[in-house]
Amino acid sequence: MQRTNFFSLPFDSWRPQFKSSRAAEPLPPKRQISDFPENHVPLTYFGLPPSMVQFYAQKGITHLYEWQGQCLLKNGVLEGRNITYSDPTSGGKTIVAEILMARRLFHNPTKNRAIMIFPYVSLVLEKYNQLHAIFKGIHVNGEKIKIGCYYGTKVRVEM
Repeated sequence: MQRTNFFSLPFDSWRPQFKSSRAAEPLPPKRQISDFPENHVPLTYFGLPPSMVQFYAQKGITHLYEWQGQCLLKNGVLEGRNITYSDPTSGGKTIVAEILMARRLFHNPTKNRAIMIFPYVSLVLEKYNQLHAIFKGIHVNGEKIKIGCYYGTKVRVEM
């Protein structure tokens, strides 16, 4: 059996085009953590919207930590199976959740809704602004992505 080298595939051979629905788009070829240089999976591997990859690149994040890659590459996780993981504060848990959320939105035609829950109003507002900026103007199944924010008695919904 011949193995396909992911990095030798044409640039847009499996990448979704993010102006319309990605539900029918193929997932990237399944890989093992050891297939990546220094066991660091690049964000571009996951078929994320370019705006999301660019957002993280501006923060200096282009690859995941080894533990993050291991979580995401476990059998079934990228296809929607549950996973429980823990790490100290500022350890990188949120980016794993955001990757899984984006994949669910863009690669699953029937389950393209997501909810994120944060313990502090400041985190809620930070993520609301971040996700709004990342997903602005992107559509899934012909519908614009809506980002909502609920905290206390306040509600903010962007259409």
